[in-house]
Amino acid sequence: MATDSSRLDDHVVKPRECAKAGAPLFMVVDPFTKTVRLLSNPSEEGYQTETKVKFGDRLELPAPWNLTLDTSRFPAA
Repeated sequence: MATDSSRLDDHVVKPRECAKAGAPLFMVVDPFTKTVRLLSNPSEEGYQTETKVKFGDRLELPAPWNLTLDTSRFPAA
């Protein structure tokens, strides 16, 4: 099971630092909550856009990727 510190790292620390570095997208696949978070539009303050879907839903990636991820086979914890 994930620890509180690893959740903090995966959901707060890593996204903040990747946004500051200008990474265009950051995705968190969380088997415990059965969700996928896609963060986009990075800035110095963090990502400006968040899309969250449940496992089984489709996740649309923005331009220039313009593709759909099917999360129906993502494994739950």
